[in-house]
Amino acid sequence: MPKAKPKDSEFEAVYEWVDAVALSRKRKNFARDFSDGCLAAEVIKHYAGDRFAVDLHNYSEALSAPRKRDNWNLLNDKVLKKHLGIRLDKAQIEQLCSIAEGAAERLLLGVKAKFDAGAALPVRKQL
Repeated sequence: MPKAKPKDSEFEAVYEWVDAVALSRKRKNFARDFSDGCLAAEVIKHYAGDRFAVDLHNYSEALSAPRKRDNWNLLNDKVLKKHLGIRLDKAQIEQLCSIAEGAAERLLLGVKAKFDAGAALPVRKQL
């Protein structure tokens, strides 16, 4: 059964949430801009603040599908699963990389919900 498509107003909330972040590149086509995972990492880093680290130097802008997958797999393993309790499967990563309609928005809706709820966001330990 296909996932229910969120209402446009839900996507608008994501667009406004993302637009509040000073991104490294201008947002033109949402799905394409987020397909390599770099801007998603930037948004998460912005909202995570000091709660956990998102090392942006690990993510490189990519046009090829394998490099996009590498970025998403890294973000999935090091940030989404570990700190936000979000697990992307291979099909979801493929949708993100292939610029599937609504894939980036659905992911960011989930990320936004986690930040809004404040759940599973441990304060980073100081050494």
